[in-house]
Amino acid sequence: MATGRDNYTWPEIVLVLAVMVFALKGTRKMDARTQQIATYYGIDYGWAAEVVKTSRELGTNPWWLAAVISLESTWQPEARNDVTDATGLIQFIPSTARSLGTTVDIIRDMSVRDQFRLIRRYFGREHSGRTTYPTFQTIAMQVFYPAARSWDRDREFSARVQESNPNIRTVGDYLDYAERRLPREMRSDVDSQATIDVAWVQA
Repeated sequence: MATGRDNYTWPEIVLVLAVMVFALKGTRKMDARTQQIATYYGIDYGWAAEVVKTSRELGTNPWWLAAVISLESTWQPEARNDVTDATGLIQFIPSTARSLGTTVDIIRDMSVRDQFRLIRRYFGREHSGRTTYPTFQTIAMQVFYPAARSWDRDREFSARVQESNPNIRTVGDYLDYAERRLPREMRSDVDSQATIDVAWVQA
């Protein structure tokens, strides 16, 4: 016995067409930059979209933020450093968490979206004193050691910082590790690779 249908009612046809239109609109909305980041780091598209959204608000290159997150937590929102108790995607230390009105225990249980809300607060003017992060060093050091955002690459961190991070002695050491998390074509001369486009920030 045949189970297929040869005739469909107009309401059914309209419903199918509407579903197709919304599906096509959703496909068009998939940002190429977001898709590239999701594919390169092997992360959920929604996570990559948060990176792009956050970077636009911060006036920086989304690849730079993605590289730092990859280095700090390998995209594990619950990641925790046994030595410093730093927690989350960008490894908030307890004192920083408190300054943002939360705790590392709360951060560890946050959704990715909520962590990105917190990241935007952390990078924002009220907390950091900055409105944009025009170089790789400014965004990388804001995560690792804010005082070093404008230091020379060969300047050494304090003994305490070096003890907590045995393989990182200078600003350049950290930047080298972070740069390795970028696609190969972006690694050389990283600060001149992507001068922030005003159109990108305002889009």
